[in-house]
Amino acid sequence: DNCGGVITITHAGDVISNQNCVNQFVLTRTYLATDACGNTQTDIQVITVGDIEPPVITFTDPLIEGVPNGATVIVQCFGQDPGWDLPQLDVNSVNATDNCGVESLQYAAQLVELGDCRIDGYINIYRLTWTATDSCDNASSTFVFLKLVDTIPPVIHGVPANITVSADQIPDPPLVWATDECLCS
Repeated sequence: DNCGGVITITHAGDVISNQNCVNQFVLTRTYLATDACGNTQTDIQVITVGDIEPPVITFTDPLIEGVPNGATVIVQCFGQDPGWDLPQLDVNSVNATDNCGVESLQYAAQLVELGDCRIDGYINIYRLTWTATDSCDNASSTFVFLKLVDTIPPVIHGVPANITVSADQIPDPPLVWATDECLCS
């Protein structure tokens, strides 16, 4: 400036426009410079704020914690135990975080395939999917497959103890039965 003296610079204000969501907009910032003679000049800075980061989903349930996205978790069926049930996972089985906040978290379980233990080596396969969405509609999904298996052989009951008898005293076969651990199928 040719006037000399002190030039005063002030932040004249901000104007928000083109706001698509809480964290996506254009901020126009205006600065005002005034010299000792009262001459003024304005200048603007345009700041484009955009949330393009989707939420991050982390498995927290002990059954799936540390399991990579898309991996298969194998669960042994214990159908003879009245207290056992297929593990129940839900939205509380994960943690979703986002730089601008998670707006929604959804969970879906889908039976992908009915198996045949003898042929396939499993009873059922489920796809468990979690989807998190932030306030600007950025979304991410993560999933695991849950494979229900039966690897425990049946237990035979009613087989009598070993005995030694003469040839004419061989007993008739008793009623023998078996139970299987897995009643899941």
